[in-house]
Amino acid sequence: MSGADMNGSDSNELNKAALDIAHADIPRAEWQRVSPIAVIYFLLTNIKHALNLWPALVGMLANQHAREWLFSYGVPVLALVVLGFAFLSYWFFRYQFDAEKIQIRSGIFHKKRLTLNFDRVQEANLEQAIYFRPFGLWTLRLESAGSSKEEIALPGIHESLALEIKQRVLLSKEDIREPSDMVAAALVDFSLKLSVLDLIRYGLMHNTMIYVVAIVAPLLGQNDAVWRTMANVVERLAFTRWLLDYLAVHDAIVGVFLVAILLVIFFIAIYSFSIVLAVIKFWNYSLLAQGERLQFEAGLFNRVACGFRKHKLQTIIIKQSFFAQLLNRYSLEIRQTNERAKPGAPLQGFIIPVLTINQLNDLLVLLGVDKPCWQRTRAIQIFWRTFIWGGLLTLAVAAFAQLTALISLLWILLPLPLIALVSWKVWYSKRFSLSANGFAIRQGLLGYTIAYIPQIKVQKLALSQGPLGRLHACGGMGLWSGATHESINYVDLAKLHECHATILHKVSSFKGHWM
Repeated sequence: MSGADMNGSDSNELNKAALDIAHADIPRAEWQRVSPIAVIYFLLTNIKHALNLWPALVGMLANQHAREWLFSYGVPVLALVVLGFAFLSYWFFRYQFDAEKIQIRSGIFHKKRLTLNFDRVQEANLEQAIYFRPFGLWTLRLESAGSSKEEIALPGIHESLALEIKQRVLLSKEDIREPSDMVAAALVDFSLKLSVLDLIRYGLMHNTMIYVVAIVAPLLGQNDAVWRTMANVVERLAFTRWLLDYLAVHDAIVGVFLVAILLVIFFIAIYSFSIVLAVIKFWNYSLLAQGERLQFEAGLFNRVACGFRKHKLQTIIIKQSFFAQLLNRYSLEIRQTNERAKPGAPLQGFIIPVLTINQLNDLLVLLGVDKPCWQRTRAIQIFWRTFIWGGLLTLAVAAFAQLTALISLLWILLPLPLIALVSWKVWYSKRFSLSANGFAIRQGLLGYTIAYIPQIKVQKLALSQGPLGRLHACGGMGLWSGATHESINYVDLAKLHECHATILHKVSSFKGHWM
């Protein structure tokens, strides 16, 4: 059975299988091991942990004697240790489950036994790494609810076993319907399949390689040996010799033009790599919404199947970067209780990478998101931000000019208009909306991000008022849902108290599912 068939295209067959499980009392209480192929999973996990030692490695690479010792003895010993720990992690990893719970025993020196009741499972997601595909194996991830959120990962189990455990989770939540209701459950409310062109758009919209370059470049700059090696490689290139000979007999303007071309080529390479990463991560992305459940599959090498139930929605994040605005596309992320970065998980949150405006609106209606009625905060913040930050930068530039005499006094006042422009853009972009059922905050500098929190999912609400707030009769408000913390400042007091009272009344009167 393929990943697509397993997660949404054949729901009647899965429901029938779940009903068979419900009526068959199959003993599953014995302790079992996962497939030996799972050693690869534990090996990669240990390698990720070993990479936390990179600050020490950077320091050792800067010293010639330490570098020789590292490559002669350190790396081979570390490789053997990581490989040994991977095998031992597999050997001591065992699991058992019945109709109500699953238990995990793990740990080499520090033994750990984790018990997770199926009725506490928040989501059961499937992942198939590339090294599991030839053997038909999967990784099942069970996420628990509550403040002390745990995640159980069962690597290297067969598809039938993964489906059995997943259906036991559904049975514990009374999600299995009678056969007469199966036809209605199979109706698709919304579907989406991304093309390669959509993934190229996503690579342009969310280019994280720019940040990687910004981090790696200073690290390389601290190592003279690395710089000398790179310089020698560049000098030996035929293109470099041709460029130097060409600039020796031509005008400097030509040199500036050639440098500009090189920068363009550099950014093309960076964005091309970002596009490749997007294609690998979201290859063959498909989304289905049926009733209360949303399900997506994605991944070229590691295939991921992730589900989500609407009543667990805590926060919706809508993003449109600068490039996304040019492409007229959006990204959507749905967060549930205590959503956070999970080690080993290839995708964080329930992500819909690329949406048109019509697709976005259809999804927001499906998720019950109100149409926002945007309101701006007090514009007086532009003055205070310019006065405080612009004043501090002006003093810093003036002190630098006085000490070095490298900057003309005419440049001293330059920070003021720049800070004023940035402050105006921040104020213009930041807005809030109190609708019938939700509270939304919009903010951004070039692009923008919208965070929508259902009022009934607000866990904590706090009002604040500093000296400037008391001076201008305004204040701030912070909201905490089960997945995020958002805040808004410089809001008129009357509107602030209205938002506070409305949200508190909504929370106190809600009697339904919270997560």
